[in-house]
Amino acid sequence: MTDDELIKEFIRVDRTGSETTIAVCEIQWDGPHTPVSNWKIAASFPAETTDDNVATVVAGILRDRHFFQVCTECNERKPNGWMMGNDTPLDSICQSCGERHHGVIF
Repeated sequence: MTDDELIKEFIRVDRTGSETTIAVCEIQWDGPHTPVSNWKIAASFPAETTDDNVATVVAGILRDRHFFQVCTECNERKPNGWMMGNDTPLDSICQSCGERHHGVIF
């Protein structure tokens, strides 16, 4: 996915009369085939925050390893929920590359 596609699918910017919030979709797994999405507020600003400031924060969220990582094999940025996991030797590899190159079966 491109960064623009990731933003469209996994980052929400909500503006109300009193504030602007940026939420990120975090993916958890309830078993090997059941992703569960949870929207987490990553940033909050006064309502008058400019579009340029919001875009800067969104770009920073894409680079934040708490939310997204770049797979060391395919070099694509993916949500953390699509990575192999922090407790495996393949933690910096996406699930697709895990299946394709390392025999991982979900």
